[in-house]
Parts: sequence; C-alpha cells; structure tokens
Amino acid sequence: MLELRNVSKVYSPGTVNENCLFRHFSLTIPDGQFVSVVGSNGSGKTTMLNIVCGSIPVDEGGILIGGQDITGVSRSSLRRQLAIVLQDTVLFSDIIRNNLKYANDAFGHEVGDGLLKTFADILKQKTRDGDILCRYGGDEFIVVLKRISSPAVILRKGEEICRTFGIHRLPDGTLSACSGGIVMCGEGIKPTAEIIEKADKALYRAKRDKKGGCYLSGGTV
Repeated sequence: MLELRNVSKVYSPGTVNENCLFRHFSLTIPDGQFVSVVGSNGSGKTTMLNIVCGSIPVDEGGILIGGQDITGVSRSSLRRQLAIVLQDTVLFSDIIRNNLKYANDAFGHEVGDGLLKTFADILKQKTRDGDILCRYGGDEFIVVLKRISSPAVILRKGEEICRTFGIHRLPDGTLSACSGGIVMCGEGIKPTAEIIEKADKALYRAKRDKKGGCYLSGGTV
C-alpha cells in the first residue's frame, strides 16, 4: 500500500514566488490498484510523483510504502525498489562515423552532406509536431520526444528510425547505418548536460553491442 500522510510542499516559501502545491494532503492507494491523477498544468501531479520517488523532500508529513516511512530512505535505495515510466525521452542518434567518413572520402562531401540530409528528413518524418530535433555536431543528432507512454514505445520508435535509414544506399550500393542512445526523463525536465551525457553513453553502448540499433539507458533522470 502507498500512503501520503498529511503532506505539505511549498516552493519558494516567504517570497513573492511562493507556491503551495500541497497543504496537509493525504492519499491512500491499496495494493493492486491503478490510480490516475488528473489535473491542470502546475497542479502538482509531477511533484507528487517526485515526492513518492524521493526526488524532492516534503516540508511536512510522511510517505509510506507497505507501512514503512520512506522519508529517511536514500534515493538510490528507493530507486532500486521502484519502476517509473515518465513522459519525455531524449534520443541521441548517430550516423555511424565510419559510414559518413566513407561517404566523404569515397564520393566527396556532397554525398556525405546528402547522407546527413537524408537522416534529418527521416527524423522529421518519424517524429511529431512539438518534438525537438537538432543536429548536435558532426554526425550526431538529438531528438526530444514528448509524452512517450513506455520504454517499449520509444525503443520501437528508435529502431524504426534506424531501419528506415538502413535501407538508404551509397552510390556503390553500400548500406547506410545509424545507432541511437535513449534516456527517459521527467515531464518538463530540460535536456541538461547530465541527460545528454547519459544518452551519449547509451549511444556508444548501442554502437558497441548492436551496431545499427538502439540502446535504452537504465533508470530515469
């Protein structure tokens, strides 16, 4: 059973920006039940999840799981016991460096530039309005996919992008290839250096273990 008992949380207390999200709020969710929390932007849905996950502290009250108060439990210990599916995803895609180098060396930079453009066009086709696409430098791209429902969904999307690019051939018939590193993060969290670094590590894990595919980093940011 999950219980939030008399929880209070105030951001920027005592300032002109003071924002009280919870004051003596209580909620009990019995074992085996599914609960949807619905509210407008800024109403505290994500804050409540972060409180339960131990990401942010409460000002008052307690959080109990199975009757045990977790407010004193370390975040790392708590994360080992919880599974979280969040909404936003960072996909770090890479046109395999040797692929681009080979295109430039064998056929000139016009073909190499065309390879980059082809990949960018595929990203546009496979993403939605509101997703964020950018070229990170060289042969790497960052894609922020919003409101992703599960890790399985983003893995399928990443593999779909890699497969679509993989059927593109260079002038001599050589197949192209790309890899993707994926990290899931909380709604509204901006792609910080920490998140990009984690996605980059996942990318190089993909290139090492499954060249031409995707790897989803464990945990969330």
